[in-house]
Amino acid sequence: LLDKLIRHYVTPIGIVFEEYHIDFDTDKKGISSYIKTSHLIKNAEDYKIVEYIINNTYYEPCYEDFLKYEEEIGDRGYPLCVIGLIPMNEILLNYLGYNNAYFEMEDNLEQIEHLNEIMTLKYREMHDIIINSPARLFLHGNHFDSQMTPPAIFKKYFIPYYRELIPRLNKSGKWVAAHQDGDASMLLDLYKEAGIHVADCFACSPLV
Repeated sequence: LLDKLIRHYVTPIGIVFEEYHIDFDTDKKGISSYIKTSHLIKNAEDYKIVEYIINNTYYEPCYEDFLKYEEEIGDRGYPLCVIGLIPMNEILLNYLGYNNAYFEMEDNLEQIEHLNEIMTLKYREMHDIIINSPARLFLHGNHFDSQMTPPAIFKKYFIPYYRELIPRLNKSGKWVAAHQDGDASMLLDLYKEAGIHVADCFACSPLV
């Protein structure tokens, strides 16, 4: 069996791709082992292609699926609706990869910030859907870390996004959780400033 997955995104203006390494021994134990080894944006031309993909993304409500999920959980827990990463979080972690992201910020900051603006505009379509949904608790953003998303980056790119979205959710009686399984020692006050309601999977010493 091949231990590599290559996923291509074919658009009218070009192709981007990402690669994953697969550990079959781990898979057999029921644990997902897809490890990303290359990311969508590898050069300056890839930004336009990823932007095209974002602009042509369509969000479709699936409220009935959520209600079934809520019914299945019953009184055993509280239903959490996962809606992915926030824009700059997605760019740094998945589109560029943290190994390359901060080199790119030196070389192509204007393109990164433009992509962040495009994603934020597109995500507003998703915001309207979740505000009108029967769900109440949303997981939005994860793997924040004091080293990889330091305070200066969090303040400039993460807080403005949350402070636009969260007040709208508050008015609808809804809350936002973020997956905090990194070293949060330098970010705790900023979580509060952003308005995040719940720290999901909060990791503390000696883990981090």
